[in-house]
Amino acid sequence: MPSKLPIIKANTSDENIIKMKAIAKHNKRSLAKEVEYVIEKHISEFEQEHGSIEIYTMPPNEIAQDIKDRIQKKPPYGENNSGQAESKIYQTDAIQGST
Repeated sequence: MPSKLPIIKANTSDENIIKMKAIAKHNKRSLAKEVEYVIEKHISEFEQEHGSIEIYTMPPNEIAQDIKDRIQKKPPYGENNSGQAESKIYQTDAIQGST
């Protein structure tokens, strides 16, 4: 059954893919589960060093305004940004970004 989880796409070398498949096989995981494990481990290590990452789920009207602000490059997303980093990571169910 296909997963309904969000998808992350990444560009990497054939060598990295072959090595990750070998690691996944060694750990008796699928490549997708191995990558998920690596991501979770990286997040955990980051949070141990820098503190917990707060996730805020935006309501639909706020998502729409966020998209408009990003398109118009209004702070904190555009050139007018004063250099202050956002303290929250935004998660939406309506938009699935890929990196």
